[in-house]
Amino acid sequence: MNKRDTALTSSKRLSPQSTWNRPESAKMLEGIIQGKYSRVLVTHPDRLSRDERDSAELKEIFIEHGIY
Repeated sequence: MNKRDTALTSSKRLSPQSTWNRPESAKMLEGIIQGKYSRVLVTHPDRLSRDERDSAELKEIFIEHGIY
């Protein structure tokens, strides 16, 4: 599995369009998957997601795409 396959797998696993009603978060996630971003800065972890499952999936996506 290459990075592109991983990105597609990740985007299917946590799809902003189907999971969230948060357009800016969807843009951020797409940018991460496309390699546009190398970092994500938030004021508090719950600003990304208050749902533990979504937070865990976001963390996996960040790690897969070199976002630490």
